[in-house]
Amino acid sequence: MVFDRNIELKEKQEKLLAELRKIVGRGFECSDAYMKQCKWEANRIGEQDVRYGKVTKKYVYIGCRAIYTTNDDNTEYGAVIRKYPICKVPSFQIVNKIALEDLFVKDLEKIVADIKFALWWENERLKKIKAEMEECQKYVDMFNKFCLK
Repeated sequence: MVFDRNIELKEKQEKLLAELRKIVGRGFECSDAYMKQCKWEANRIGEQDVRYGKVTKKYVYIGCRAIYTTNDDNTEYGAVIRKYPICKVPSFQIVNKIALEDLFVKDLEKIVADIKFALWWENERLKKIKAEMEECQKYVDMFNKFCLK
């Protein structure tokens, strides 16, 4: 039973990694406009919702403390991500990036969902900006008629 569950999780992880690498390309970082709209609460993973910055094909850039262990169900082995400690905890390493293969499936799902939502938001924002530009273009054309050349 547990072995079958591990195979399912490994297949799901491989599928998520392939999807993520297809979307990300050389690297993906959310725009400041998106982050301000979300009040800097977006793009968080781990047990304590630590904010990550950039995602590349190999790494997620996140300043945190991490320990490599199994999850609560003992079905996956990966990086447990936590915020920086107030006092020094010897069992955790302080890291700046974590390999995507080392993340748990739930964290990978969260990253994929965050990126998809950010891309959707940017697309909707682009439509609004284009509509505003078209409206402004009318006034630019009228202004250019008044200018002497």
